Amino acid sequence: MLSNEEFAELEYQFHAFGKSPILYFENSSPLIEELEKFIEHGYTRTWEDSWMFFEGTPVDQSRFSSVRKVEDQKALEVFLSTWDASLQPNDPQNPYGSVKDYLENYRQAWLKFSTSNRVQYFTVYDEKQPVATSLLHSFEGVGYISNVGSLQTERGGGFGKLATLYAVHQSQQMGNIVHSISTEEGTYPNQFYKRIGFVTRFTGVGLTKR
Repeated sequence: MLSNEEFAELEYQFHAFGKSPILYFENSSPLIEELEKFIEHGYTRTWEDSWMFFEGTPVDQSRFSSVRKVEDQKALEVFLSTWDASLQPNDPQNPYGSVKDYLENYRQAWLKFSTSNRVQYFTVYDEKQPVATSLLHSFEGVGYISNVGSLQTERGGGFGKLATLYAVHQSQQMGNIVHSISTEEGTYPNQFYKRIGFVTRFTGVGLTKR
């Protein structure tokens, strides 16, 4: 753990850049015992991430023909626009708000890493209409799934589930040992992933300064 002096120096550096510091650490003993110290420094427990791992039955592959891997920049733009349209503010199933500020980051990540299969982007189609997305990031035996979303007008058709389980299957094909995803405790996505075979192994607490 950081000393009080080291912690104060980190806060000073954040403030020097006009940034507010955020603390994030695993919700387990002895780390969680440090919460009171941070609360005394003016921090508030703001959210709790659920780190979930796939432990479901073998993946149903019957609809996999509806999923396409992003192989070129045209398909990349379809993926990004579909993901963006899937995660809009004021959506009761989306606790995260708009993703517009992140689109360029994911465009650059695909351009940098796609040829090595370190990152793979997937778009689900309903006939010719793109309706859902998912992303797989593989590193040192861990398959991390993110960017899951489906158009509000298409919900109930199983497209979000298909996008997620396709990424799980690809993670298995890549030889990854574990297949994980993260959500916030108590949200719709958290409950959704539990229904399709994911379980929470640990959580992470986020604190922000008042």
